[in-house]
Amino acid sequence: MSNCLVIISNLILGEEMNIKNLIVSIIGVGLLAGCTHKQVKVHTLHDNKLSCNEIVLEYAKTEMVLDDIDEKTGFSGRNVGMGLFFWPGIIVNQMNAGDAREAAKARIEVLSKLSNEKECMIDKEKLDEEKNKLRAELKDEKETKN
Repeated sequence: MSNCLVIISNLILGEEMNIKNLIVSIIGVGLLAGCTHKQVKVHTLHDNKLSCNEIVLEYAKTEMVLDDIDEKTGFSGRNVGMGLFFWPGIIVNQMNAGDAREAAKARIEVLSKLSNEKECMIDKEKLDEEKNKLRAELKDEKETKN
């Protein structure tokens, strides 16, 4: 981030920028761009129309987002890599994770309230089954892309 500020100030002040600053800035911006976590919408337009099975599926997807956030924060490979190449990225990663985690928890609250209103049961076994199906689908998608 500070390298981006250097570039901007150099451009504004008309100072010559060397190739090293440019390369470091491009790498830094690239690392920061990779720091985003999947954002969950707390409310959607179709929430009231969800069936019990769809509520369980949404709940499973949201829990998977929380799992993904936990895997990519703290002492993770992502943070270690950023620490080696562009340490401000760690801070951005942690801040983004906090925002994404709050949104996901709020979504779970909305889904819990919906399930209570519709008298649905969010069974842990059913939830785990849905998460396993979603993981298998994601794995198949990754293998298909490769």
